[in-house]
Amino acid sequence: MKITGLAAIALLMLSAATLMNSCSKDELDNPESGIPNETSSFWESDYRRHSLNDRVKTVIEQDGGDISYRYRKMTFDQKGNLLEDVKYKLKGSQPGNDDEIIEGLMFAYNAQNRMTKCEYYISGKLVELAEFTYGGANSHNVYIPSNIFVEDLRLQKGITGIVYTHFWGEGNSEKYFNLQCTSAKGNELIFRDNDKGTTYTFTPQGAYPAKLDVANDKGDEMTIADIVFGSDGIPTTLHSFINGNDNILTVEYNVKEGFLAMTSVVSKRISTGEVGYSYQYTYNDHGYLATEKYNGNYTYDYSYTYEYDAKGNWTKQTSSRGSWYNTTRTYEYWN
Repeated sequence: MKITGLAAIALLMLSAATLMNSCSKDELDNPESGIPNETSSFWESDYRRHSLNDRVKTVIEQDGGDISYRYRKMTFDQKGNLLEDVKYKLKGSQPGNDDEIIEGLMFAYNAQNRMTKCEYYISGKLVELAEFTYGGANSHNVYIPSNIFVEDLRLQKGITGIVYTHFWGEGNSEKYFNLQCTSAKGNELIFRDNDKGTTYTFTPQGAYPAKLDVANDKGDEMTIADIVFGSDGIPTTLHSFINGNDNILTVEYNVKEGFLAMTSVVSKRISTGEVGYSYQYTYNDHGYLATEKYNGNYTYDYSYTYEYDAKGNWTKQTSSRGSWYNTTRTYEYWN
């Protein structure tokens, strides 16, 4: 299951296009910011974000209906940084380096393990590019969203610049926004996009982005999201207003075996209390999805069971939907 949290903030922090600077520990410390220099073991671990145990090098995942020609591959470097999360189409009988990219994300990092680049590909072509800068006059210690898509929730400590570019093919591209941190004083963090005339204001809870307000030069203002964080910077509740102020998306989280577990998602119209749709999730003793229920224009109720390897990572997920939806995984480890 992919986690869809921080939906509102994620849509603002999609992707980018300039070379990134390295950052030292000193560059992340700004005593004027009023933000504690807190380090989250959860957000510093791509393994935990993807519910993986031990030092995984690669994960090959195949669904029952796609096992003969398509697979998902996650690759990690020796520091545990996620390098790719990509779906491939087989050219031969086994996964190989020349397989065709169907869709996915690729990442780059600096010497301090800070993400500097996120690339989104479709059919082998770069479609979206996000690049991130750190440090400078307005350095800070806040964990800022760095995801292109809400399906891949990520927070990176100390981001001070984000440029997002979409590529249309034939050499054409459009810069969606260019956000630069213009103030990191007091309990507030301000990013400015001069090209769009838009200001983004974060109000942190400790070192985490608890509230995001957006205003433009025309005087329009809107709260985009507010979030409650628990220990280690793990979110417990998200309220997102991405569909307008009268629509609210509420996401509830829990922690299971050290992994982030999204327990419910509810879309509701504030003025009437009408629920548009809802998801409910439960997890097994290993921290993996056990049941999911959906109520909306239609309904479903699915359950899942697992087989595991010696590290405790699941190798087969069996779905109540039938064999077509069963999923297998194979792992390679660094140690």
